[in-house]
Amino acid sequence: MKIRTELASVVALLAAGCQTAATQEGDQPPSCAGQSHCITTVIGTGYEAFGDEGIPGWQSPTYWPQDGVVGPNGLLYYIDWNNHRIRSWDPKTQLTATIVGTGELGDLGGGEPALESHLNHPTGLAFAPNGDLIIAAWHNSKIKRVNMATGVLEDICGTGARAYVGDGVVGGAKKAKMDLPSSIAFDAKGTMFISDQANERIRAVDSQDTITTVVGDLWWTDNKRHDGKACTDASGNYTNCGAKVLVSKDKAVWVYDSATDTAGHASLDSAGAPIPYTGLIPIPDLGGGYSGDGGPAATAHIQSPKSQSAEPAGRLALDATRNLLYIADTGNNCVRIVDLTTGVIDTFAGTCGADKGGYSGDGGDAKSAQLNVPSDVDLFADGSLLITDTMNDCVRKVSGGKITTFAGQCGKIGFAGDGSDASQALLNRPFGATVAPDGTVYVYDTHNNRVRVVVP
Repeated sequence: MKIRTELASVVALLAAGCQTAATQEGDQPPSCAGQSHCITTVIGTGYEAFGDEGIPGWQSPTYWPQDGVVGPNGLLYYIDWNNHRIRSWDPKTQLTATIVGTGELGDLGGGEPALESHLNHPTGLAFAPNGDLIIAAWHNSKIKRVNMATGVLEDICGTGARAYVGDGVVGGAKKAKMDLPSSIAFDAKGTMFISDQANERIRAVDSQDTITTVVGDLWWTDNKRHDGKACTDASGNYTNCGAKVLVSKDKAVWVYDSATDTAGHASLDSAGAPIPYTGLIPIPDLGGGYSGDGGPAATAHIQSPKSQSAEPAGRLALDATRNLLYIADTGNNCVRIVDLTTGVIDTFAGTCGADKGGYSGDGGDAKSAQLNVPSDVDLFADGSLLITDTMNDCVRKVSGGKITTFAGQCGKIGFAGDGSDASQALLNRPFGATVAPDGTVYVYDTHNNRVRVVVP
């Protein structure tokens, strides 16, 4: 869940009556003052460019903004994705500023000032309970933390290697390996949930800095117990669970048990018998697909794009009061929900399946509707869910089990509508949306290179 504070002052930005003319590139956007559900641009000119410091948001270019979060200080923090920066926008002054990154692509900032750091396509933001800004540094395959008091950036999870390693080691989150982590969310206890996109799993880091997998099928080597625990011998070495048959794959010797359909790494002794490697994490199931509704989330499958050219996907929202985790199951064209109290997963919106993308269902049951590559989710205070329906070029809302269009005209792409009702606007591949505590919504109109606001 994106941590939010009161942002009523945003309405003061919108000082004149709602207009119907569409904003042109470089023009000051029309205002929405006094007009409920009106949309207008607050950040971006429409041009793909590098924004300067201390200028009004509508004069400050951005390059494919992705997502954001409202901070404890009331500022909007947003991802200037292709400029490899985290920036802020002040709803009182309307001014933008850079918080993290020089704009140079890279991975620099382990204990260095955030403004001197280099990032590689940061994709998700959240505020930790202590007020630190947490960044899903997507192409860095790390989670990073900005100490907002000192301005120092540091790595807190992941080595940067793109793999799936590290579950269950106390204090081992920083040594774990992820693959394109796209989103983070915190529960009421401060547990950090991570959408490990290319591994097609949701992982969690607890107060002991231990990372585990909470959503997504776990190990080939755990005898299908699906508890995330590999088999070990009396010395604690990883072993293959009842393995009987030796096979070779991907230039590594595996052991495969046809009776249990499990496999894992092993070396061979002089007699050809397997010797377990000390400390080697067993080979994980590659995951992906769609399964598991009504059962344990740990045995379910979710699906996300995972190639080098993949786009950000699989973002999270967490209702800490109800202990519910919402997942944009992007590759399955639906939204899933996990009851963290019971561990059970179900479908919340969309007809899940890689081949089920489309647009339908407004006004009806959310589970019968079609979504098309939903990339992000966020929550209103009343528990209603906002869904960024990226390839339908719109943002949709689920309330009381019914789905409607919130912003954009689903199935129509373009840029239009500033100063008018949000449902009449046109969007271009939105990848995210943020709900403020007062119900104000920020839409990251990614391919229009703008952040737009929908007033309550």
